Amino acid sequence: MVTPRNQEAILRRATQLKRDHEQSSRSRTRVRAILNGGVGAIQALLGPHVTDEDLPWPNLMLSGLTRLAQKIGNRPDVRVDPPNDTDNQLPRKRAERRERIVEAYDLDDRIELQLPQVGRWLPGYGFAVWTIGSRLSPEGFPYPHAELRDPFDCFPSAWGVD
Repeated sequence: MVTPRNQEAILRRATQLKRDHEQSSRSRTRVRAILNGGVGAIQALLGPHVTDEDLPWPNLMLSGLTRLAQKIGNRPDVRVDPPNDTDNQLPRKRAERRERIVEAYDLDDRIELQLPQVGRWLPGYGFAVWTIGSRLSPEGFPYPHAELRDPFDCFPSAWGVD
């Protein structure tokens, strides 16, 4: 049971604790804002004079998208493993030949330019679309061709949107 005497002691103690911790309240509030993120975090980092119009959102988003595009945009190493059941050189040579053929397909399709674009589209669309077709070599042999499409204007069927 709280008596008036206990109530006064509790209030006095609470006031004393508040006075003791007033010096660190500003830094605690700032740290809490930074940890919560959002506009409050940017203002805590850049200062209270910053408004929504002053925030560098386009620059921050562009640098984030560029970083993601760099991470995704590296052409993967193609590796074709030869069968393990023989120690013959012929399967190894065939695997190396297949590896060179696949790398030539990627170079011809300019995959190193398509992958950074995928990195820019992934945050917005969540997916990327390649259409796989065929082309003819100068000798008349068909080979596969991959073309990156804008996810916004491609549809999952040959007939387009229903």
